Amino acid sequence: PNKSLIIGFPDIPNQFIPDFIRGVFDGDGCICKSSAKLKDKAYVKCDFTSGSMLFLTELRQVLFGYGIKSYIYNNHDDIYKLVIGGMQNCDNFLHLIYDDANIYLDRKYSKKKRLYEELHIEQRLLRQTEKSGSFNLSEQENRNPEMEIRVQDYA
Repeated sequence: PNKSLIIGFPDIPNQFIPDFIRGVFDGDGCICKSSAKLKDKAYVKCDFTSGSMLFLTELRQVLFGYGIKSYIYNNHDDIYKLVIGGMQNCDNFLHLIYDDANIYLDRKYSKKKRLYEELHIEQRLLRQTEKSGSFNLSEQENRNPEMEIRVQDYA
C-alpha cells in the first residue's frame, strides 16, 4: 500500500538506466518551455513528478552520475518535483534518454522536437559552444549535409 509514496530507484543494470529513466519520464515527466519572457532567453525544461521523495532523490543521484544537475522541490503536501533546467543541462538529459532509443512516447518526443525548433536550441547551443572555445565537430556531424562544416584553428 502507498508504494508510490515510498518507492526507491530500482536496482537495474547500468545499460538499461537511460531506458528506465525514459519510461519514467514518459509516464511522470514533463517537457516544457522555461518561463523566460524573451524568446531568445527561453529554453526547454524537463521535470518529473512523484509522491516519493526517496525515488526522486535517488533519481537525482543517478542523473548527477551522468553529469546532469537537477533540484527537487515540494510544490504540494505529498507531491515532489525533480527539475532539470538550463539549456545545456536539459539537452544533456534529452540526449541521454533519446539517443539510440527506438521506443518512446511519440507525444513527448514530438514536443521536444517542436520546442527545439521553436526556440532554436541547437543553434544556440552551437553558438554557446563556439563562444566557449571548446567547439569540435565529430566526423559524423561533418558528414551531415544540412550542417555547415567548420574547422577550428588552434593556432
